[in-house]
Amino acid sequence: MNNKFKLNKQTLTFFDKNLEQEFREYTISKLDYSSRLALVVGGIIYLAFIPIDAFENGVNFNALFYNRIILVSLVFFVLWISFIKGFKKYYFLITIGLFFVVGLGVLHAIVEDPEYLSALSLIIMFFTLIPFLTFSMVLIINLIFFVLYIICLFFFLDLETSIIIKQIGMHFSVAFISVTVFYIKQNLERLNYVKGKRNKAINVVVNNQLKELELTHKNIIDSITYAKRIQDALLPSDLKIKVLPIDLEIYYKPKDTIGGDFYWVEDLGENVVVVIGDCTGHGVPGALMTSLGINGLINSVTEQRMVDPSQILTYLDDYVYNLLSETDENRVKDGMEIGVVTINKSKGTLSFASAGRPLIYVDNNEVHRVKAFKRDIGSKLIKTPYHTEILPVSNTATYYLFSDGMTDQFGGKRNKRLGSKAFNNFLLNLEELPLDKQKEELEKYYKEYMGSTKQTDDMIWGALKIKK
Repeated sequence: MNNKFKLNKQTLTFFDKNLEQEFREYTISKLDYSSRLALVVGGIIYLAFIPIDAFENGVNFNALFYNRIILVSLVFFVLWISFIKGFKKYYFLITIGLFFVVGLGVLHAIVEDPEYLSALSLIIMFFTLIPFLTFSMVLIINLIFFVLYIICLFFFLDLETSIIIKQIGMHFSVAFISVTVFYIKQNLERLNYVKGKRNKAINVVVNNQLKELELTHKNIIDSITYAKRIQDALLPSDLKIKVLPIDLEIYYKPKDTIGGDFYWVEDLGENVVVVIGDCTGHGVPGALMTSLGINGLINSVTEQRMVDPSQILTYLDDYVYNLLSETDENRVKDGMEIGVVTINKSKGTLSFASAGRPLIYVDNNEVHRVKAFKRDIGSKLIKTPYHTEILPVSNTATYYLFSDGMTDQFGGKRNKRLGSKAFNNFLLNLEELPLDKQKEELEKYYKEYMGSTKQTDDMIWGALKIKK
């Protein structure tokens, strides 16, 4: 425990004076309603004994009457000043003084009538109800009243020795119990106060940390949202795709706000280049890789007018490999899988080269697959050069490029991976539909297939047809 919160077990006070003052002010702040109510009830009960005195203590009625009137007046005087601003500063002293006066009044009543002996014991017990007294104060107060009680017994009352001894024993027992109860009660109250202070301090720290986390989270979300705007700007616009001399539809669904899949197109007049890429990872790292891939494609295709898919992949492989790190020890191992298609309408050919991604086309109710070449962009682990495969263009065929997020997605009744076979069969069922309708069916299919299952990876699907 912090030294500030240490409690002196002998005096039941905090070693830290400021904390002790705080505790007293805190205790007094809670006494407004309860103390006023106690004063009213106590004053009414004390007044109720006046008619009893008239019947039972007629001889001493006047002395007892003035005694009660004085004490009740003091009680209601304290009640009145409790509503005055600034009263709390003197609450401690006034309350202690009031109890002493009441105690002396009871002693006076005992002198007038010994039947009031037990009343002094009640006064002693009432001291346990004062929450801001220190243990040493309670001991002193009990000692003072005990001495007064002894004096009263021996010098003002004509009692037998056995009765005096019995009264002393009873009063001592009451005093001992009251002191013990006070000690336990005060100890618990102060420990609870310390616990509350510590919890409050912890809550302040936690709340500050939560605010920092919220601010950090907001900054991250804002950054990612802005990064998405940048990534969207790098991707081909809908207008650019719409004016191509081929039909092209793109289904693009990142796992997170930004992703590692990308698509890219360029119309070079006689040739149209279409690229679908799947970078290592997703989220922010994947999005950074997509910007490298797109920049490499701009350098090779847009600026250097490369149209051969294998030549584009070779350039991109060197570009990414050399850009990620200057030394083998610090080289980033990330890369990307890409499928590149170049369509030459005048020659009626479709050229395809793969860096880890296949090409699928559906024609005459059959699914054809051009296998992926197992050499990722940026790895350099495989030295075999990329190869371009040239296919004759079919006006009835639909060609598909896609990332592995399409086939690796989990879902269905058994929550299993979709797989290539089911994916190919689905594409086969789309053959008769125009590309925009195919995209709608694709979105509907994956929504139903995934259900409540989370998206496994970034997903991208590109479908193209040659315009007749």
